[in-house]
Amino acid sequence: MPQRPQPVNFIGNYAQGVGPITPLSGTSITLANNQKGKYIRTTSGSAVTLTVPKNSDVSIPVEAVFNVEQAGAGQVTFTAASGVTIHSAGGKVATAAQYAVATIIKVDTDTWTLCGNLA
Repeated sequence: MPQRPQPVNFIGNYAQGVGPITPLSGTSITLANNQKGKYIRTTSGSAVTLTVPKNSDVSIPVEAVFNVEQAGAGQVTFTAASGVTIHSAGGKVATAAQYAVATIIKVDTDTWTLCGNLA
């Protein structure tokens, strides 16, 4: 029997887990609690390093979701702080091209899963 699509939950004007768009123009970003559930849009023309912090430094809750778009020419590379593990298919940790979108999800205390349009 085919499964029915699940309903989308809305919080204010945003679909749950997507949130408002947060443009960031810098080349160095560290994930923070005030960014969870938001759509992070990097606009830099140079390479961007996005650091996933250790839980003891920034206590982001398990199940937190961050959506990241490479809107500028600068490729976004996800970097694990010391003691943090990022899992992804094929070990890919960077956006594939301009307008690529990646999602990173905290699945355990210092363990994250990265998925999306990666290179």
